[in-house]
Amino acid sequence: CLHPLSEYPLWIANWNVSESRIPATWKAAGKSWSIWQHSNKGRIDGIEVDVDLNWVRI
Repeated sequence: CLHPLSEYPLWIANWNVSESRIPATWKAAGKSWSIWQHSNKGRIDGIEVDVDLNWVRI
């Protein structure tokens, strides 16, 4: 049985790993992540605090 939310794009916050972990319900539906927040320690010139870093599949 698929989770009702598995029809929506998946945004995963999964830091400090080389591969994201996909919930079983999304795997069962043959889906993967749409947005993967892979770090919360990014740096951007002009911003004095850490920022989130994301991969996006379009």
